[in-house]
Amino acid sequence: PVSVVCEVDGTLVPIAVRLSTMLPTGLLPLAPEAVEFFAAALGKSTVAGSALELIGAVTQEFVLASWQNARARLRPTDWPLPDGDPHGHLAAARRLLDAARSGDQEMLAPLNELASRVELELDGDSRRPVSAELEGTELLESGAVAEDHALAQLSEAVVLAIDVELSRSVD
Repeated sequence: PVSVVCEVDGTLVPIAVRLSTMLPTGLLPLAPEAVEFFAAALGKSTVAGSALELIGAVTQEFVLASWQNARARLRPTDWPLPDGDPHGHLAAARRLLDAARSGDQEMLAPLNELASRVELELDGDSRRPVSAELEGTELLESGAVAEDHALAQLSEAVVLAIDVELSRSVD
């Protein structure tokens, strides 16, 4: 497989895609942490910092909340509920967002939108699980990702976080 990563002045940024003949888009977005493997192989540093770490932590909580909710919803009613509390994971994500630096508010907007989507999902009002979108288990149907797709919102947050981290490294 051929993967493409982005570089700014010799530093890899956490944006990567794998070229694919199996998907209609031809591109499979890779998780930001996948760039760490490329950085190690190439002997380069990566853009890192608290803004990107926040996105990773919040995204993990969203995925766990959505996945546990879907798992509980799909079980027969006579089965015991699975371990884990989806609402607890959503609350943990919201606490992380509330504790973020005040200068990161622009970056937080797409994450807050995702939090609202997860909340709707937990309330039973959702078209598709956020976890399926964020984990890439939902096949992208066209060359363009819809604006309301969780990957689009997450990508927007990552790009804004990269800008925050690059700005901090210059200051």
